[in-house]
Amino acid sequence: MTPKQRRFVEEYAVDHNGTQAAIRAGYSPRRAHVTASELLRQPDVLFAMAGVDEKKRDRLGVTLEEIVAHLRWFIDAAKDQRIPSRDGLTATVELAKVVGLMVERSQVEQVGEVRYVHKLTLERTLEALEVGE
Repeated sequence: MTPKQRRFVEEYAVDHNGTQAAIRAGYSPRRAHVTASELLRQPDVLFAMAGVDEKKRDRLGVTLEEIVAHLRWFIDAAKDQRIPSRDGLTATVELAKVVGLMVERSQVEQVGEVRYVHKLTLERTLEALEVGE
């Protein structure tokens, strides 16, 4: 991985905005959206991002259980009509992302010396569940 790519990873962790991260990392502003898209498909970059995100969660003390509990509260509150249903829908989508049913970018998995890049969507996951039944 190049120093510029490492910088992109660090900048992406700030706000998860690929275009702005590419610009801050020193890539051409005119092609920043294209560069970001290309970088977000590279296994080394994705693997580095996963590590940065994990360190950030550890530093902030955020746990998966806490996130899921908060999202479940929003979902239940929307069902009970204590909050607008759109907030419940948003929480449902976010919960799907947290538990891996829906992702906005590829995920990297390391098995021994091999890195696997997975790009999942909620639709593909539901199709797989239907086929498996």
